[in-house]
Amino acid sequence: MARTLDEIAAEILAHKNEGCEFEPCVTCTNMVPGEGSPNAEIMFIGEAPGKNEDLQGRPFVGAAGKLLDRLIGSIGLNRQDVFIANVLKARPPGNRDPLPLEVEHNWPWLEEQIDVLDPKLIVLLGRHAMNRFLPNRRIGQDHGQARLLRGRVFLPVHHPAAALYTRALEQTLFDDFSQIPALLERVRQTPREELLARSVQDSLGEFGFDAEEGREIATRAPSPAEARANELPRGKEKDRERVTDDGAREGEPSGDGENSPQPAPDQLGLF
Repeated sequence: MARTLDEIAAEILAHKNEGCEFEPCVTCTNMVPGEGSPNAEIMFIGEAPGKNEDLQGRPFVGAAGKLLDRLIGSIGLNRQDVFIANVLKARPPGNRDPLPLEVEHNWPWLEEQIDVLDPKLIVLLGRHAMNRFLPNRRIGQDHGQARLLRGRVFLPVHHPAAALYTRALEQTLFDDFSQIPALLERVRQTPREELLARSVQDSLGEFGFDAEEGREIATRAPSPAEARANELPRGKEKDRERVTDDGAREGEPSGDGENSPQPAPDQLGLF
């Protein structure tokens, strides 16, 4: 019998006292399971809790969280209408990047939350969350482009913390969020069987396409604001990732550097 979201959250919270060998589970103040409506059609996923989240045991409650609230409000919803979670349920010490084994350790909880919630749309907040589901992509190129992955629709966007550092990205975020209502309605009108059929089940299991015409669409060019952000020296990119205490490690530059892996040709297109 499938568990409820509350039952999953209770297990995550209890895990703090189970003597786990993984450092974030040991050093965190509170585990952060996630929160929101059990009937939410939209799920937001970041990478890991920041300082404020660790103290309060809730996701996105600092500066970036306030911006996320505004973004959600811009599409006529509030936090009680959606579900917000992270890939990692505990804050890594010093806001360092999670280790691969730590991500794998937390993955079953998030996977079960997705299965139980069964959202129509999953919004990936930032490049770290995006790369967990849609690897080998660049947030500066792929933000705002809906993708299919095994019958689910994902929308990668910049992390709100990035807009706190590079204010020009704030409008980009609002622009990307503005398409959510229409995108959600398209998903509502598309049977799950059709979404599964349109998903390419190859080694990546992921494909993007135009829902109305089924044709591939080339990745769009970065906006002027993103282009300016991409000009920052690589040595400054890590600094930008640590600007805020809310998901500080997750706030990302709009470009990942010239050596970042590029999407394969068959990955281009929109849902």
